[in-house]
Amino acid sequence: MTEEYTSKTCTHCGHVHSQLGGSKVFRCPECGFTLPRDWNGAFGIFLKALRDTASVTLTGNSAIVALSGNNRKNAA
Repeated sequence: MTEEYTSKTCTHCGHVHSQLGGSKVFRCPECGFTLPRDWNGAFGIFLKALRDTASVTLTGNSAIVALSGNNRKNAA
């Protein structure tokens, strides 16, 4: 998994904001989502890892997230 674009990608809407400047706060110009920049990047990494290693089953109003057995042994 790569960390590429995780600090530039809005974890709310997916917009890639290429002009972050020196601000420590991420503000999405598309949806207005605001979060400390490091948190947005860390959450983006989490979402990428989840997307790459999990399967989701929807049942009614619930979602069951199962991690892949191949990747579970490498988790910290």
